[in-house]
Amino acid sequence: MYSQRLKPGSLDWNPRRTIDQVTRLCPTGELPEMAKRLVFCWQWIVAGGCYIRDKNEKIIQLEPNRAQETIFATMLLQSLRGVPVRVAILKARKLGASTIVSAVFYFLCRHYRNQRALMLAHNGDSTHEIFDIARRIGDKDLIQRPRVNRTLMFFYPEDGIYNCQTAGGEGVGAGGTPNLLHLSEVALWPHTKKEESRYTATNAVPAVLTTIIVEESTARGRELFFKNWDAARADAHPYDQVFLPWFLDEELTAIVPDQFTLDEDESQLVQIGLRYGVPIADPQLAWRREKIADIGEHRFRQEYPSTPEESISAEKGQVLGGLRDRLIDALPFAYDATEWDQERVGGIDFGFYDATAIVHAVYRDQVLYVVGTYRATKGLSSEHAAELAVGHRYYCDPSAVQAREDMRATLTGNDGIGLVGAPRAKAAGGDIVIQEWRAVNSLIRQGKLCVLTSVAEQLIIEADNLFWNSQTGKPDQTRGSAWGHFDTLDALRYCVMGVLTRHGAIERPKERDDIPRSRRDRMRAM
Repeated sequence: MYSQRLKPGSLDWNPRRTIDQVTRLCPTGELPEMAKRLVFCWQWIVAGGCYIRDKNEKIIQLEPNRAQETIFATMLLQSLRGVPVRVAILKARKLGASTIVSAVFYFLCRHYRNQRALMLAHNGDSTHEIFDIARRIGDKDLIQRPRVNRTLMFFYPEDGIYNCQTAGGEGVGAGGTPNLLHLSEVALWPHTKKEESRYTATNAVPAVLTTIIVEESTARGRELFFKNWDAARADAHPYDQVFLPWFLDEELTAIVPDQFTLDEDESQLVQIGLRYGVPIADPQLAWRREKIADIGEHRFRQEYPSTPEESISAEKGQVLGGLRDRLIDALPFAYDATEWDQERVGGIDFGFYDATAIVHAVYRDQVLYVVGTYRATKGLSSEHAAELAVGHRYYCDPSAVQAREDMRATLTGNDGIGLVGAPRAKAAGGDIVIQEWRAVNSLIRQGKLCVLTSVAEQLIIEADNLFWNSQTGKPDQTRGSAWGHFDTLDALRYCVMGVLTRHGAIERPKERDDIPRSRRDRMRAM
């Protein structure tokens, strides 16, 4: 029942319902030990045993918001799978992540013997602020107040310790064996000691079932924290990945002005909200507009992201922002039923020392689905041609005429494979390549370009590193060892231009290399 990894953001995801189902329907005697402890913790929270300071400076009982419910549900479901609890949280600001983690750690230290909780924050002020969350809970403890010494809390007779420190100091996280670890705002830790501090702290926690590690942060580009968070997408990874967008905080609202109409971004945002089960109302969108006017759009997208892509692409200007949000686990149709040469398409960027890259795709119902990729340096035309898929029309680098002819010469002629030069965008007074990248980005933003997760790795690596050059206004295609010369993205760009042109979204040029209809019909009949 609980063997699958958590999928926040899916249409049927409801964290509160998930928690209630477990706490009400599962006899605690049948639960793994950590799941049992978390169930008791949740019962303590909803019974009013946990007190916090709210945004209005009042001491109130904690009533978890949706973001906090999501964090707790993630820990609970992971514990039910019978594995150590490991959670990586990419989030917007001020959603209460530290509050719910502190509440859980306090409860475990208070009610179970020999607990060792350690929290590492990015600076001294944050260290004290997070410790104050736990201290305030202790001030209202009806059993027995823990003893407090600076940022240390001692629990008697349970012999528990709750310790808050600042990351980056000498020996921080070293010594002792914590079983509860909270790493706060990891992306903001001192750069010179970030990796060392994280490694020291996480490796001090034993890999046993009654341990918890929670790493959370807003993003600061593609640094260590984001790379670790992104890696947690893989099913085999020990961490569960959670993203918390800003609109989970229903208190972020403003007065709606007269004649308030949604722009394209806001309309798309409403659809994103529905994926999280959150109907985004006009007062929230009005707040968003006011905040963008105050701090600027780039800063807003970083501090208050709606998607993981926004959190990392805001500052530098990613060319294909949003590609990560278009990953899908399976096609919504049977590939074998797709039509040769019409729906089956692709793109090719020829190279030798730079890689030859091939994208295999299906264009159906005005959506382009990437179903496969290939990338290899050097090699013969016949070796690359062996990777082409039956029945696909490939749109190729229009300047590589000879390479296209060499590859065509290796084909058998009865496999339905077409090779044509990709049509170019028409850009009156503008740059053709810029217009083509914008066409690709437009498909992504409209949700009309999807990529199978199983084949997305190279595309994501290249998209993560392709930015607009602030001086030239063009994509900065500087080579890199991991992303080459963005060859796979170029193959995708050629595919997009071919599809859009062929289906009337862009004026169609004459295609001299089309497979004749009579030959196509003969091949299908074979």
